[in-house]
Amino acid sequence: MKLFIGQSNCNGNNPELTTTAVLEKQQQPFEEAVSSERKDQVRKALFGLPDKQRTALILVYYQYLSYREAAEALDCCLGTVKTHIYRALRKLAKELADIGDGAE
Repeated sequence: MKLFIGQSNCNGNNPELTTTAVLEKQQQPFEEAVSSERKDQVRKALFGLPDKQRTALILVYYQYLSYREAAEALDCCLGTVKTHIYRALRKLAKELADIGDGAE
């Protein structure tokens, strides 16, 4: 289904806008706003974590260190890094689920 079929534009091309193209253009600002808001929520939740959990999570998920490399950087054992990350992910999941449900 075509929404608009023009005669021709300045270049002699026939501009056609499909419903899909129009809807995609209309949704982009909304999706960008939601994406930006979600990023802010994740950032806020991340900085709400205890320092050790946040640092371990950042080293592994954002700096792409292995668990072993993160343990060396933090001067702690591998099991401690795994525990910090596990607890951090659980807290983030809970926090972001609460935000998604509208409860803050």
